[in-house]
Amino acid sequence: MRNFQEIGRSVIYSQSGLAASSHPFASLEAISILKQGGNAIDAAIAASAVLAVVEPQSTGIGGDCFALIHQKGDKKPTAINGSGKAASYADLSFFEKNNINELNINSVHSVTIPGCVDAWSKMSQKYGKLPWKKLFESAINYAKNGFPVLERISHDWNETKHRLNLNESTAKTFLKKDGSPYKVGEIFTNANLGKTLEIIANEGKEAFYEGEIAKDIVSTLQKAGGFHELKDLMQQDTLIQDPIQVNYRDKTLFQCPPNNQGITALIIMKILEEFNINQYPAMSFERFHLEAEATKLAYSLRDQIVADNTNNKIDYESYLSSSYFKKLHELIKFDKCLIPPSKIHDPLFSPDTVYLTVVDKDQNAVSFINSIFHSFGSCITTENTGIVLHNRGACFTLKKGHPNCIAPGKRPMHTIMPGMIYKDGEFFMSYGVMGGQYQPVGHIQFLNNFLEFGMAVQEALDFPRAFNYGGVFQLEERISKEVEEKLKSVGHNTMRLMMPLGGGQAIGLDLVNNVYYGGSDPRKDGCAIGF
Repeated sequence: MRNFQEIGRSVIYSQSGLAASSHPFASLEAISILKQGGNAIDAAIAASAVLAVVEPQSTGIGGDCFALIHQKGDKKPTAINGSGKAASYADLSFFEKNNINELNINSVHSVTIPGCVDAWSKMSQKYGKLPWKKLFESAINYAKNGFPVLERISHDWNETKHRLNLNESTAKTFLKKDGSPYKVGEIFTNANLGKTLEIIANEGKEAFYEGEIAKDIVSTLQKAGGFHELKDLMQQDTLIQDPIQVNYRDKTLFQCPPNNQGITALIIMKILEEFNINQYPAMSFERFHLEAEATKLAYSLRDQIVADNTNNKIDYESYLSSSYFKKLHELIKFDKCLIPPSKIHDPLFSPDTVYLTVVDKDQNAVSFINSIFHSFGSCITTENTGIVLHNRGACFTLKKGHPNCIAPGKRPMHTIMPGMIYKDGEFFMSYGVMGGQYQPVGHIQFLNNFLEFGMAVQEALDFPRAFNYGGVFQLEERISKEVEEKLKSVGHNTMRLMMPLGGGQAIGLDLVNNVYYGGSDPRKDGCAIGF
């Protein structure tokens, strides 16, 4: 139980359903859908639609999503890959011919086909209970009638103001008449997006990928110099897959398979399992050093192998074997830092994304993540339909022969990754941590806090974070000075962060009392709500 004299939140407990997201309006919408007879899948889609309006810097219908879905009785979750493909003319030869060496985050060439609307539709048809139209009512209302901007959203909005002016439609949509970003408490509306959501609600996902909305997307991109065509949107398809998994002590950890980077978190956890990290304090040099060293190894591997596996046919299972983990484990020492192999490709850092999770009275659960990658994505907004388009294509490499090299109809390596845990073949927990490149480490730090150090779910989300990335060990300000000095003494190049790492949510099932419990990260504006 937490210390009630310290600032913090209580864990939320519930019998009939629980939702946790990065925005209270989205959490409330999920609960509303559950109360109207919808299931966890309906609630997650409706909450994501609300987030697409009220957190425009982090997500939107111009982006992608991934999900893990558990239905009562399942022995493993189903993985939903709602990531979009590159345009049919996005060939490496084009970039070579035009001396383009990297995919800039502001470039029209970083825009891949948005995949989330197709994924929402597939999820609704396969698993949902309520009519599709019902899932968009609140999102449409917020877009048309406006909503007050919350604190973290306002901060992120302000940080991106210089990019919002790069596109006329984006500036018109997301900046005030005086050219300034929206501040805390100010009312923001996006009437064009409201109309778009209304069309999708009435006509289905075909309106987005084939109708006037699709034409507006293509027209906007072509005017910006893109080679996207209507056929590219029409060919978008969602993958319904088996998850990847590892056994960790008495639990089974699940992630979506590549092109998602979830495999990275599984590898880190299995490397650390041999160290029995719980023998050290949660706030200790040993804990953060071990996590950093395992991160270096797993990320170096990620940057070489994680890609759309449709054509590559990489044997990912071989990287989830005990012999492979043992080999990596033996490389880690306590008295010095690893120098990992040179990165072949280093996908760009991005802290923006939304994660949400919902469970219902029937023990259906959804671990769900939706993103436009960088803050306000590519900062290209459609001219008539109010959609800000993501820049996920910036995760491609232009290195010939690399598994993640851009190609027509190919999905880029993806940072967003929902997580789920089973115990004894039964659902145990749904969780996720936002934060672009940080996400695998966010997952393992939450898991270590909860599984190894015995923290309650909210405390596990609250606890200070650290991230070794690009040769710099980034530390949140609550990491003790003593830990930092010990990290420096073995060679870590530390840096104190001005802003926190990521944000997350989690919902678990108390198998003894048969109740749900959940929490939401204070680093964002959201909350967990149950009923």
